[in-house]
Amino acid sequence: MEPKTVAADPWATPPADFRYLLFECINPERNGKRFYYLGFMPALEGLAIVRIHGRKGERQPF
Repeated sequence: MEPKTVAADPWATPPADFRYLLFECINPERNGKRFYYLGFMPALEGLAIVRIHGRKGERQPF
């Protein structure tokens, strides 16, 4: 039986349709519902990173 080969770092080249990361933190004891968004958008010279964070369920100003 041959061992399976696994890439050293599968995220060395992210998928072509990869656009954003969304992290959520929910803590019912402290009534905490937060989110953190990192978006990767094309820019004139490469990529631009867009950061948005706040409390879930509230309107976010842009």
